[in-house]
Amino acid sequence: MQQFSRQNPSPRYLEMERMYQTMHAEGDVSNDKPAEETFDGRSLAPHIEMINKLIRSTQCNSLLDYGCGKGLAYDKLHMKTPDGQSIAGLRNLWHDVELRLYDPGFEPYSELPAKKYDAVISTDVLEHIAKEDLSWVVEEILGYSNKVVYLNIACYPAIKTLPNGENAHITQESPGWWVDLVHSIKREKFDELAVVLAVDDKDRKRLTVQF
Repeated sequence: MQQFSRQNPSPRYLEMERMYQTMHAEGDVSNDKPAEETFDGRSLAPHIEMINKLIRSTQCNSLLDYGCGKGLAYDKLHMKTPDGQSIAGLRNLWHDVELRLYDPGFEPYSELPAKKYDAVISTDVLEHIAKEDLSWVVEEILGYSNKVVYLNIACYPAIKTLPNGENAHITQESPGWWVDLVHSIKREKFDELAVVLAVDDKDRKRLTVQF
C-alpha cells in the first residue's frame, strides 16, 4: 500500500485542495451560497466554550486553528464571556493568546505553520480528507502541538456539495472508527499530548473522549 505524506500527498488530496480553493473564491454554487458564506469558519462556534476551558486549564499561550476556513469567528463572532460581558471576535476573547490560522483552501491562511503551538484545534476538517491521507494529516495536526489538541469530526453528510458533485464529507465513518484512528496515532507518536476528540454521530449526538 502506497504511503502518502505532506511531501507526497495523494492525487485525491491535491484534487480536493483545488476544489476548496475554487469554492472559497466562487462559493458553493450547487447550493447557491456566495463565497463569503462558504467555509467561513462558523463551525467553530459550538466548540468555543470547551476550547476556552482547555486553553485556560493547560495554561496555553499560543493556538493554531488547523483548517480554519475564512476564520470569520476570530473577528466577527458575537459572544458572551463567563462573567456576562458581550464581546466580538475570538481575538478579543483570547487576547492573551498568540493565534495562528491555517487553511490550504483559503489563500490568506494557506502558508503552512513553521513552528509548534501550545494548543491546536481542528473542527469540521478531517471528514473532508480522503482516507488515504488521513494518517499523515492527523499526525501533522498532532505534531504542531506542545500541550493539547481538540478535534471535532462529523459522521454524517455535509450540506455542501463539491464542484465534482460529491458530498463535501468524503470520509463518513462511525465514531468508533475515528476514535481508533486518532488514538492509535496519538499512542504511537504523541503519548505526552492531551487529545480531546469530539465526534458527532449520524444522529448529531456527540461522543467526547480524551486520550
